[in-house]
Amino acid sequence: MQYSTEVTIQKPIQKVIELFQNPDNAFKWMEGLSKFELIEGKLGEVGAKSNIEFQMGKRTMQMVETILESNLPKNIKFEYNSPGSYNTVNHFFKDNGDGTTKHIAESYFKFSSIGMRFMAWIMPGLFKKTEYEIRQRIQTIC
Repeated sequence: MQYSTEVTIQKPIQKVIELFQNPDNAFKWMEGLSKFELIEGKLGEVGAKSNIEFQMGKRTMQMVETILESNLPKNIKFEYNSPGSYNTVNHFFKDNGDGTTKHIAESYFKFSSIGMRFMAWIMPGLFKKTEYEIRQRIQTIC
């Protein structure tokens, strides 16, 4: 499954990038994020790996985030691995020239568990809705 979302942030690109690079801000836009722990490499650099954990009701979901590519302020690409799923998100930032920044996120999901594949097949809008809500939260913290 593949899709993209975009939002215009009412801040200059340098401010958006500064806020985006601070892992403490991830708790503000990634709903349910309860843990972010660097386990390998340097924060913000290609190859850096972090354990991240989400609390979803009574369920806890753990995954490893890896930075695959970083060409900030233009883009940064992440990989997320968890049991049953794999996804990448490529974040693009564009200076609109008027003090605002366009943020585009291209997401790709691959599921290995039958349950997750079925859920993605019958409810693809749920994934897109969640991504859209994340983009809206990013806009509010900026």
